[in-house]
Amino acid sequence: DLPATDYKVVSPVDDRTSLLCDGNGYSTYYLPEGKNELAIELAEPHVIKGFVYTPNQGRDASGHISNYGKIVASGEFSNIKNNPIEQEIHFNPVKGQKLIFKATRIVDNAKRVGIAEFSVLTED
Repeated sequence: DLPATDYKVVSPVDDRTSLLCDGNGYSTYYLPEGKNELAIELAEPHVIKGFVYTPNQGRDASGHISNYGKIVASGEFSNIKNNPIEQEIHFNPVKGQKLIFKATRIVDNAKRVGIAEFSVLTED
């Protein structure tokens, strides 16, 4: 629910991270090979209550995240390979300025994580 102008990707940093919030589920940002974390920094602290992850919507897309985890929330995107739809995850609200989205498993053990869209959900 935060506009993309209220946060930025701080890791990894390259010229393609803007694909994460361009509103197009077919344009996908692929993390560098061997990397499995996306770090987002908010312009100011907020009460963060979740995130939205959208996998690549292309027919033969790869790099879908099937499991994720970190201190606040972990879980599985069940059947994401066959049903790659937007995933909205909620957790107990925490006040903070940084969110790290960590893939702990990628469908078909692909070498690179793909994220078509990512956004942060807040209470305020």
